[in-house]
Amino acid sequence: MKLGGTRRGFGAVPRARRRRIRFESLEVRAMMDADAPFVSGLFLAGDPHEVMTGDRLVNSPGQLTLAFSEAMSEVDGATGAGSVLNPANYRLTLFGADYSATISEVAYGFNAITNHHEATLHFAAPLPSGVYALSSLETLQDVPGNGLDGDLDGIAGGDHTINFEIARIVTDGGETQVNTTTSGDQTFTIGAPGTIASDDAGNYVITWAGHAQDGDGWGIFALRFTAGGEQVGDE
Repeated sequence: MKLGGTRRGFGAVPRARRRRIRFESLEVRAMMDADAPFVSGLFLAGDPHEVMTGDRLVNSPGQLTLAFSEAMSEVDGATGAGSVLNPANYRLTLFGADYSATISEVAYGFNAITNHHEATLHFAAPLPSGVYALSSLETLQDVPGNGLDGDLDGIAGGDHTINFEIARIVTDGGETQVNTTTSGDQTFTIGAPGTIASDDAGNYVITWAGHAQDGDGWGIFALRFTAGGEQVGDE
């Protein structure tokens, strides 16, 4: 319309200005993200079960995966001061002694299956048996530059440490089938309900859980063996 002989109207925002507005909006969004990232879990490769402090692993992993609460910085890659890809931002100890040199590289990305931002630590060789402490250092940063909340107090700062043990099971001889009933379900989980106990002579007993084996739902069953692996009695 016309006002005082001057034509005025509402037109499109010029392209250059639109680009500048977009850049500014992204900067504001980054500035507004003041939440410190944190480690949300430790996992074995391909295993959805979380490794908790105090857990005992029976196999020697060649890699371990750390999950983070949000996207982490990858600036300057494997040498970046706050980069998730920098092995120097992690510390691994074995029996209290520094064992970090065994971390050969770190791979990082978003896992759409687990819905986690994951950093996978690759080791130069599978970890031997022993007591470990794996720390994600407070130098780690998220994309906006917030430091790691290692002690989970809602404030950036502090390393995050998970203690675990590796106790490899070394086999001696071949396999021995324990259960003679194979119909239905039989399960063995260390501690509950699976148990292995032996006497000084090497004779041993194994317990497990079976379903419908005796016609009455789930039950606990056991079988004894001599030190030579010969069955003693029935289930």
